[in-house]
Amino acid sequence: MLNATAIHGLLLLVKCSSVHQVTGTVYDRNRLPRYSVSGTWDAGVSYSEVLDSKIERKTHVPCKFGEATAVWTANRVPPSFEAKYNFTQFTCCLNEEDDSVAPTDTRRRPDQRMMESGNFDKANELKVLLEEKQRQRRRQREANIAELTAQGKDTTAVLYRPRYFRVEKDTLTGLSTHRYAGGYWEAKERQAWKNTVDLYTVKLA
Repeated sequence: MLNATAIHGLLLLVKCSSVHQVTGTVYDRNRLPRYSVSGTWDAGVSYSEVLDSKIERKTHVPCKFGEATAVWTANRVPPSFEAKYNFTQFTCCLNEEDDSVAPTDTRRRPDQRMMESGNFDKANELKVLLEEKQRQRRRQREANIAELTAQGKDTTAVLYRPRYFRVEKDTLTGLSTHRYAGGYWEAKERQAWKNTVDLYTVKLA
């Protein structure tokens, strides 16, 4: 793992030990170890300041380090979580209905809601309608682009562009990435979803 300041970390899953154990080391820009990381990925992780920069070859862990400080501790799991795909409480809540989110938020998908209520036949019918609606939008957009192109006009207005993100080149990887450009939380607070595409309004026969 490498961040923009050239600080990087090495995280290892420990073999022949606890199946959940992890260890790691955080290095500075001069490749000197500064912090040691240890714990288990299902319970908690802590870090300690490195007091001796010498690294143990086999474990990649510094030989001496200070008192441990907790970085993350797992929340208590909900009842019968094994029967719920081992989801945490946070994961279970990710898809909760929220009337304040954007009209394009996937939590507003009617087929998804129908499936969650156990009505799989209607969920499948709605899914088919939503997919056809998506294909119709694409066909219309492609027709608009073709018409404007034939007329020698600019097609920018009919192209999809991220509303709350901008495309930038990552300085570390050189790849394109999306960076938040602002505006979403303000729109959510005001409930001002101007010029939002209607994605999910469909009716069953």
